[in-house]
Amino acid sequence: MTITAQFSAYTFVAPFLQQRTGAGPTLISTLLLVFAAADILGNFATAAALTKALRPTVLGVLAALALSQLLMPVLGPWTPGSFIVLAIWGLTYGGVPVALQTWLFHSDPEAANENGSGMFVATFQSSIAVGSLLGAVMVDASGTRTAMYAGAALATAALALTAFVAQRTGAQTPADAEGA
Repeated sequence: MTITAQFSAYTFVAPFLQQRTGAGPTLISTLLLVFAAADILGNFATAAALTKALRPTVLGVLAALALSQLLMPVLGPWTPGSFIVLAIWGLTYGGVPVALQTWLFHSDPEAANENGSGMFVATFQSSIAVGSLLGAVMVDASGTRTAMYAGAALATAALALTAFVAQRTGAQTPADAEGA
């Protein structure tokens, strides 16, 4: 659900920026570069945080993803707001794949094999397609802002579901287990 949330909104960031911010191709490219650079940083920062606190890091990344998608329609029409939101969104999303995969493989070490990894990738790719389709339906129905809000709603639902599951599982990093 998290990846579906991401791509129901992110797929339509460029049209949102064009329509709501009045951004031209150069500004849109710059903003997407900010997202990409933050995404790379987020991947490394999340990987480091996961070794110290698995569950709080996973939940924090999901919460920040939902918040950044919610803030895009609010702050995005203002150019500096777009920079801020896309930097936070990129930083956050950069951590999503590593956080989810780490949590999965700590929850079920047997899944950390070729079959489990393949299933993770297949689910991830399917979720991209579903999210993009859902976002397109939202954009066609009522515009790019709605796609951002739909992404935020899905990300919030993913956060709630993940928090519920995290309470019921014993997934821990070695550092979590030592502190328990």
